[in-house]
Amino acid sequence: MEGELPDNSTALHVHDRFPGSQGNPKGIKDWSDLIKDGVQVITPNPKTSGGARWNFLAAWAFANSQDGGDEAKSLEFVKALYKNVPVLDTGARGSTTTFVERGIGDVLLAWENEAFLAVNQLGPDQFDIVVPPTSIKAERRSPSSTRMSTRRARAR
Repeated sequence: MEGELPDNSTALHVHDRFPGSQGNPKGIKDWSDLIKDGVQVITPNPKTSGGARWNFLAAWAFANSQDGGDEAKSLEFVKALYKNVPVLDTGARGSTTTFVERGIGDVLLAWENEAFLAVNQLGPDQFDIVVPPTSIKAERRSPSSTRMSTRRARAR
């Protein structure tokens, strides 16, 4: 699963909740679509979830790229996005459960492993995975690289 999306990027995972309809009923293609009226976004709480912090930073990076680095406008964008979040679960798996099993939300901000878990649970005909043009690259450290870093630090 890892590496299936470009640069291991954060995926916008869009739920097709209308039986018989194909694809992405709200037309979500990019971060700007997440602040539209009537769009419900599911993401974990950035105060309790590491993955949610990456979601927050990816949204900020998008806004910052659109507004020429204007922090006030980036803050407005992020606030507007979180106004569209009906549930802030404590972690990524809780948000995936809220989206997949409880059927809440139009879009799930998720790491690719959570996005593909949702597809595997309900089937590829139930979801579209949308990769936004702007995201951030968040790579997890492997245990072996962490051990090597620790050894090198101790040797110094």
